[in-house]
Amino acid sequence: MAGSRGVEDVVEVVVPRLQDAVAVEVRNLAQVLASRADEVRAKAVADHEASLARERKQAMDERAEAIAAAATAARERAALGVVSRLLDAVRRLDDEATLSGVLDALADLAAAEAGRAALFVAADGGLQGRRLVGFVAGAGGAARVLAAEDAGVAGQAIDRRRTAWVKRGAHAGAQDRPPAFATLPADRTGVAVPVLIGGEPLVVLYADEGTEDNRSDSARWIAAIELLARHAGSRLEALAAERAAAFARAGR
Repeated sequence: MAGSRGVEDVVEVVVPRLQDAVAVEVRNLAQVLASRADEVRAKAVADHEASLARERKQAMDERAEAIAAAATAARERAALGVVSRLLDAVRRLDDEATLSGVLDALADLAAAEAGRAALFVAADGGLQGRRLVGFVAGAGGAARVLAAEDAGVAGQAIDRRRTAWVKRGAHAGAQDRPPAFATLPADRTGVAVPVLIGGEPLVVLYADEGTEDNRSDSARWIAAIELLARHAGSRLEALAAERAAAFARAGR
């Protein structure tokens, strides 16, 4: 009986200790599992967010590529449109059979590119108005004859035999301003291009963006009217040569 009692005493002491130890291990294991579960959830969230970020970036990249492709296509279409329009303009100049027809066509074509255009013929130290397109009705009388001091950049283009741009500011001189008849807002562009005939600046084309809001790219339209002015000069030379040849044949 004494031995049995001793075993019971040992059991009574050991079992609670074992239970406490097991409880501690269970709690520790539960904490480890909970921590592991948190790590798994955090990794899953991070992986999901990373996947969403990759998808968003891919979508943004694809959208950017699509926008860039559309912009490139639009620029190409616009460039083709410009080239096509200039070819049509050159053909129109070539189709004109008279000097007057070429001059009038040049003014019309320049106005279509820039907004407004005025064509002058150099005469007696000033400029004789030939054709105005896009200006207010009252400008025609003022532009009929321009003295040198009123010609602005149109006179400068004749004197220097090259394109002259309207300039502003305190340092701008009389020849840097628009012609006297042309009211031009300070934020608008204006140029004058000489038309060389036989190497001489006998005609000058003035063009500007006017006062309306529908402005086009100034670099583009300036390049266009410079090209048209050069071609018009060549066409005028050809017509003058044809006329001279016809007179020569008639005089034989």
